[in-house]
Amino acid sequence: MFALDDHDVSVGVRHVIDEQVTLAIAEVRGQTADSRDEQVHSARKRCKRLRAVVRLLRGRLGDDLYRRENAAIRDAARELSAARDAQVLLETLDAVVAGSRGRVDAAALGVARQALLDDLAAQRSALDHDATSVAAAAALEVVARHSRAWPLHELRFDDLRPGALRVYRVGRERMWAAMAEPPEQRGKAVAVVTGGSIDTDKLTSILNDPELA
Repeated sequence: MFALDDHDVSVGVRHVIDEQVTLAIAEVRGQTADSRDEQVHSARKRCKRLRAVVRLLRGRLGDDLYRRENAAIRDAARELSAARDAQVLLETLDAVVAGSRGRVDAAALGVARQALLDDLAAQRSALDHDATSVAAAAALEVVARHSRAWPLHELRFDDLRPGALRVYRVGRERMWAAMAEPPEQRGKAVAVVTGGSIDTDKLTSILNDPELA
């Protein structure tokens, strides 16, 4: 019969932290084979995973240390937000045009699309040639150093329980709030709560489902 083994918890949590920080730093520095957009997106997702781990560890870390480390990881991800936001805006505009089935004149939005392209190019250039990537990598290196001192020795599954229950409670409350939104806003609200990218087909399906009205 499968059973959870407490003696592996500290090792597993340490492995997750070290792996995510190391890979995020490599992606920020452009040291992986992925495209620059994929590197930025992946590094931001790794920061989300690190913050999720910190939330689980809140009971062990204590409120003060939790807040400090959570803010440090958030700030590291924020250094990359402009480049990712520019990419998402462009993809969203293209998705709206493609999903309109001819109701939106793509040519009429040409100026707007070019402005988004110019912004994306500027953000990519900043990421590659100025202090943006350096600042993000430096912030993640600080997190890596701090994490070595986190009190993870003899960590047990019971130590993760308060953090897991807190995350579940907050997520449940926010999801119910999102589902209480009017149908035309509900899809966007749910996407925000789940942290997912907005898929136009899925969004349309959500908004047209009479059982959710």
